[in-house]
Amino acid sequence: MKKRFHVNRNIKIFGVIALIIAAFFLGRALNNPHSEHQQTATEHEHSDNAPTIWTCSMHPQIKLNNPGKCPLCFMDLIALTQSMNNDDTDTIPRLVLSKRAQALAGIMTVPVVRREMSSDISMSGKIAFDETRLEIIASRVSGRIDKLYANLTGIQVKKGDHLAMIYSPELLSNQQELISASAAMKFLPESASELVRSNAQSLFSAAEERMRLLGFSQQEIRKIVDNQTISDNMTIRASQEGIIIDKGVNEGDYISVGSPLFRIADLRSVWVLLDAYESDLSWLRLGQAVDFTVEAFPGETFHGTISLIDPVVNSQTRTIKVRVIASNKDLRLKPDMFVKAKARAPVTQSGRLKKNSLRGKWI
Repeated sequence: MKKRFHVNRNIKIFGVIALIIAAFFLGRALNNPHSEHQQTATEHEHSDNAPTIWTCSMHPQIKLNNPGKCPLCFMDLIALTQSMNNDDTDTIPRLVLSKRAQALAGIMTVPVVRREMSSDISMSGKIAFDETRLEIIASRVSGRIDKLYANLTGIQVKKGDHLAMIYSPELLSNQQELISASAAMKFLPESASELVRSNAQSLFSAAEERMRLLGFSQQEIRKIVDNQTISDNMTIRASQEGIIIDKGVNEGDYISVGSPLFRIADLRSVWVLLDAYESDLSWLRLGQAVDFTVEAFPGETFHGTISLIDPVVNSQTRTIKVRVIASNKDLRLKPDMFVKAKARAPVTQSGRLKKNSLRGKWI
């Protein structure tokens, strides 16, 4: 029995020794430096032989054969070997979400399509009078202001409203000529020749035209002819609807021909004068839609159209004046209000500014 126990013990010892030797050779084979060096050399040789391509660190989808600038952000391209750009290797980081995660995050996707878009150009400025709707009423005769009906600035008037009455002795001679020319036509004998009748008609037409140039209406001229009466007073009337923004005379003032009496502004249309940067000039066109806001009406957006882009750059601010026409029928927009505006620049599918159909037209 002692002999059998000794044999079994020797077998176990030899088994443990065999296991240790096998583990030693296996580990040596796995960590063979010669094999690793050979593999690294092979990879290095493959990398040296692979063609080098160039990509952008911000836009990895850009891959070019030569160094240069990124066509999207204009950054310098970096070298990328072909082995790093294997089609089987995804170089763009991706985020994969389950359907449940997409629903919780509220993520929605749409197919990539080409379509027209718009770019917003921000500008600031202020509201101004529409100069095409400004009317200056000046005296056409010398005399004295006898009566001032519109004696306040800021009041609204309609076309034909009485503004002032002028006393002028010059009116007497012009009215007398009109009455004389009218009587000459009226009392022509039936035997008068066509030449005489034509001359009489010409004299009357000339006298009538002089009265119109002095500011008399057709109704006033007809009244003078019918009543055969003359007066040294003349009524000044509003030539358009609007608001009196300037009053240049008072009652009793003596005036001469051409003296400015009133300035009337029709505020149903206003200009918005904006400052645009030089870098934004290529995105602005005549007829382009502009949205703007004013502090007086927060949350409300007004609309207008570009009517003029100043051809001269301001040498101090390096900006360009952009004039916008805006409707103001309710008269809420006041001159000199500050505005913040955005011009919508339509961009075509190719990424260029859409051509302007209003170029060369009067706005």
